[in-house]
Order: sequence, then C-alpha cells, then structure tokens
Amino acid sequence: MLMILSLAACGSEAEEETGETVPSAEDTQAYYETDPQTEPEQPEQRPEPEQPTTNSGSGTSTKPKIPQSDKAYLVRINLTHCTVNIYTKDENGEYTVPLKAMICSTGKATPKAGNFYRIGETWEWLRLQGNVYGHYVTQINGNILFHSVPYLRWGDPASLEYWEFDKLGTKASLGCIRLLVSDAIWMYHNAWNIVGVEFYEDEDPGPFGKPTAPKISDNETCRDWDPTDPDPANPWHSYVAEEDVSLPEAEVPAEGEESTEPLEDEKPPVEESPVETPGGEPGEGESTEPPAAETPAEGDVTGEETPESEAADVPAAETEETQQEQPAA
Repeated sequence: MLMILSLAACGSEAEEETGETVPSAEDTQAYYETDPQTEPEQPEQRPEPEQPTTNSGSGTSTKPKIPQSDKAYLVRINLTHCTVNIYTKDENGEYTVPLKAMICSTGKATPKAGNFYRIGETWEWLRLQGNVYGHYVTQINGNILFHSVPYLRWGDPASLEYWEFDKLGTKASLGCIRLLVSDAIWMYHNAWNIVGVEFYEDEDPGPFGKPTAPKISDNETCRDWDPTDPDPANPWHSYVAEEDVSLPEAEVPAEGEESTEPLEDEKPPVEESPVETPGGEPGEGESTEPPAAETPAEGDVTGEETPESEAADVPAAETEETQQEQPAA
C-alpha cells in the first residue's frame, strides 16, 4: 500500500517538473490493444481546380486562358443555347478544331460564363440531389457534374425520368450538365484526355449548330429508356414506329415529262391477281383502283369524327402540380 502511494506521488511530481501528463496503466493497455493497421487511410489530396478569370469591378466575365497541355480535347459549354462543343488541337497546338456537338440542359447553379475547370472524378452511377441517380457521371467542379438525365432507381436504366428527358436543350437542371446517355458515355470515357471545361455565352450555338433530341413522353412502350443507351435490353433498338415502315409514294411525272418506267418488254413478269367486280370477272379496260371518296353535298352530315390517333399525337402539357411532384437534379 505504501509502495502504490509512493508511485502515485512520483507520478504527480513528474507532472509538475515536466509539465507532461504521465499515461495511466489503463491508457497504456488501451494503446497497445489498438491495431495501427486498422486506422482508415487518408484520402489522396487532389489539386484544386483552376479558378475563373474575371474582370475586376466590371462584373463581366472574360475568356479564360486555356493552359498548355498534351490532352486532346477542350469542352466548351454555351450557356445561351444549352450546347456542348468539343474541340481538338490544330497544327499549332491550339484547341480550335471542332470535333462534335452535344445538346444539354443547364440550371441556376451552373457556373457562369468565363469559368474554367479541370475534370475531376468519374462514376458509372451516382446519387444526385432529389433522391435520383445519374448514369455515366463526370465531375466538372464540386457538385457540378456531367451526367445523363436522372433515373429513379440506382443501376436501373429502365427508370428514366422521361418528362425530364423531353426538356433537353433548355435550362432544366439544378446546375449540372445533363446529356444524352451516348454523350455522357463519351465524357465518362474521355475524361482523362480533356484539358478542361470552359463556360461561355454566345448567340451562335457553335460550329455544328444546336443538336436536337427526340421527345419520348408519348411513347409508353420505350420512354423509360434513353433512346441512345447502347444497353442490349433497350427497347428502342427493336422498336419501329408505324410511320417509319410506311412506303414512300411513287413519284408521278409532271405533264410533258417522260416517264422513267421501263418498257413493257423490260419489266419482270408479275403474277396477276384478278380483282373481283360486282359483275364477276373484271371487264377489259376497267380500273381496279378503289373508287374516290364521295364528297357530301352542302349541308349533309357525314357522321365521321376525328380519329383518336390524331389527338394522341399532340402531347398533353404538364400541369404545374405534376411538375412539382417530379424530382429533378
């Protein structure tokens, strides 16, 4: 008992002389029971993105200086027209040769004209704001990303927000740059070879004009998929609309023009199929074409109504209540 008190007193004296706290037996035991290999590794420090160049005091943005690089591509985003233009190098090493254009959607939080950022991380799927998910995601800066139109379920390409897809080419996102899946894939696979992303404003959409994207909301068979998704399960690959399979009408030569139809002896033999007429066999010289529709006399009522298919071709406008219920990213 006297020895324990003596050791405690020595410990107190040591603290007073050195100003350091002497660890207790419990602290020492806890220290050696901790496996240093189980401590989490520190994340790799990434370089900060290059900050935009702006005019001091004027509030207007200037064209940022593009750094010298051995990377192949420069991405320029036209905020006026919601287009993405890809440039590659000319013979002088400047990024002046237009390569391709993409349609996109931007938003309120999208960086302003004059900003320039280097590309960051990439993800095949990533959760976005609004409890939705982006496919083929490439980081521009912070929470500003390239990605597909949002999906409702992670990893499910058949859960596309088709009502948001129809907004491509307009300011519809929260701030990210939404793309067609095919364009998002290009960004995802070429991110390592992009010198950076420049934001600008111009009434000229770019060297290729403004690309377009189809409206898919009316197609209940395929609209849950992005039409450009190369996934073999994508129903757009096998879908053929009725209007796509209709044959073009034969051209009728104008009066005075010679017909390019082959001569009788040059035509391949065609198996004739008789056309029944009210009198039995078709009479010689009688036309086999269906009779022209009769025109009702003035005041007559035909009783015909506009077919439903024509009305279905016009998409119904989304109500304000519906728009509020749909999440966006």
